[in-house]
Amino acid sequence: MSTGGPHILAGHKLNLLRRDRLDPRKAFRIFDDFATVSIDDTTTDLTGYALDEDAGATAQMAVSDKRGGWLGITCDGDDNDASCVSTRAECVIFNGTDEVFYETVIEHAAGSTDGKSSFALGISDLATRDLTVDAGTAATSFDGAVFVKEEDGNISFVTSNATSQTTTQNVYTWVDGHIVRLGFFYDPNDGTTAKITPVVNGEAVGNTTHDLTISGLAEMHVIVGQVKTHEAAEQELEVDWYEVVQRRNSAADPGHADFDATT
Repeated sequence: MSTGGPHILAGHKLNLLRRDRLDPRKAFRIFDDFATVSIDDTTTDLTGYALDEDAGATAQMAVSDKRGGWLGITCDGDDNDASCVSTRAECVIFNGTDEVFYETVIEHAAGSTDGKSSFALGISDLATRDLTVDAGTAATSFDGAVFVKEEDGNISFVTSNATSQTTTQNVYTWVDGHIVRLGFFYDPNDGTTAKITPVVNGEAVGNTTHDLTISGLAEMHVIVGQVKTHEAAEQELEVDWYEVVQRRNSAADPGHADFDATT
């Protein structure tokens, strides 16, 4: 992250969280690089993830032979067909005490000459093919934070508590075939209004920080990827890896507190 303006404290907290991400007493980590996956012998679906897709769609997620393992998420070619891959559990929540860091690496090339596609990824309670609407923008109501490549547009960053949303457009200028690393840092701040900073290719986006009211937020899924077509051409979103790290609150969860030899 950058070292200027409001991001100095966020960068410091993020570095501390990264340092602790492999210590299960201090944080929990959800990670997949798709090098080793479990596949149903009958359906060939990945068994570890939920898939929401349009009726009649088949083979909408598959692992490729690209170096390091990549997951391909595809949708059918009818206008507004879509697919969404997410964790089965609602395993993350934005609360008033614990920081969260999310990051992923993706690649996408629109399946038609005029780039008529949209996709979304991040953390959300809405884990369906409708995470982007037919207009090619984010759903108008969900809890969480997502990156959205809009139809005919660039990548936007959207945070949402139900219908109360903040959107920053053009956090990344999209070029077909680019490999890009997208992430964000959630800071619970004062426990009432969180601060969420988008991070693209390892750098905070300008001075962008979203305020998000914490009260009322639901438990959330990790959205590995959702992809939608807008021009009757099949689309594919490829995911190299994703990582989510959330701080554990040891004060509220003494079972994960550090060992104290003095007691």
